[in-house]
Amino acid sequence: RDHYLTLLALRANHWAETPKGNAVSQEPDRLFDVTYSRDTAGVQRAVANWARIIAAIMLRDMHTRHAGTRLGFAWAILEPLAHLGVLAAVFSVFNRGQPPVGQNWFFFYATGVIPFLMWSHVTSQGFHGLVGNVTLLQIPAIKRLDVMLANALVELSISIAVGVVMFLVFWTVEAGPAPRDPLAIIQAVSTLWLFSFGLSVINGTIETVNGVWLKIWPSVMRLQYFVSGIF
Repeated sequence: RDHYLTLLALRANHWAETPKGNAVSQEPDRLFDVTYSRDTAGVQRAVANWARIIAAIMLRDMHTRHAGTRLGFAWAILEPLAHLGVLAAVFSVFNRGQPPVGQNWFFFYATGVIPFLMWSHVTSQGFHGLVGNVTLLQIPAIKRLDVMLANALVELSISIAVGVVMFLVFWTVEAGPAPRDPLAIIQAVSTLWLFSFGLSVINGTIETVNGVWLKIWPSVMRLQYFVSGIF
């Protein structure tokens, strides 16, 4: 916007200084022969304000998501851990053979379900956040994408916390191997999160257009739970 306004101002000054009748024919390229210096401090202030908005929305989400429980936001981490523990225990009991990779069914299942839970939560919380934060969107400084990004970052934080706790337990009891390439894990999680966030933006757009996708997407996620290769 600032660049556009600068060009308009320069163009207005040029037309005012050029003799009438010869404005275009004399020096047409002079309109764009300008020296434009970026306002670095202004950009930094804008980025800092945007970061504060995202952080404020994240804190609001953490405070209100499980406000009705005594454990508060800790329940957001304990719930997937309990989900993972119960299902993995069932798998370890009923599957007597070797898993496709590794030696421990519990460990194998955890490496699949933790990324899946992050994917499903990020993709669904995007448009759930838009529906649940209608009043928040009335503030001019807050955009729809800000709400979706804040929700996605909260889900990323929860997934990282769940993964760290779960795999630390595995390594403590020597039920699974330590990662040989931590950088590859970071790259994989980052790629999955970016894909999930992009899909959440698509879901939020569809929900904004037709208002029915919020009821269809949970069925898609339930299907993906069985066909995504977790088991």
